[in-house]
Amino acid sequence: MTKILFSSPLKDIRGADIPGDDGKPRTMADFCIDALTMNLPEPIPPTGEIKLKRFRLAEKIADAIVAIELTAEDTVMLKSVVGIAFGPLVVGRVYGAIDPACLK
Repeated sequence: MTKILFSSPLKDIRGADIPGDDGKPRTMADFCIDALTMNLPEPIPPTGEIKLKRFRLAEKIADAIVAIELTAEDTVMLKSVVGIAFGPLVVGRVYGAIDPACLK
């Protein structure tokens, strides 16, 4: 399992913090929670059970003060929703943090 610090600000392509609407840096938690809790255009709509798993992972990330461990299932789920919800920059940053081997 991988330990991830979700409170880290996500960086743009040049390494600067990505600001939110309030001007504060958006964290990896912000992007991951958004992806986990939004209705996404998926080829097969998720069941209520899958939505509940996403909600629980979003809660785990939101409650994290220190680095937390992700299971293999958590990593797959997070990569799936982030990959659908966001463009290449966010996908690259999140995937690189939760599954560094995928960037090699």
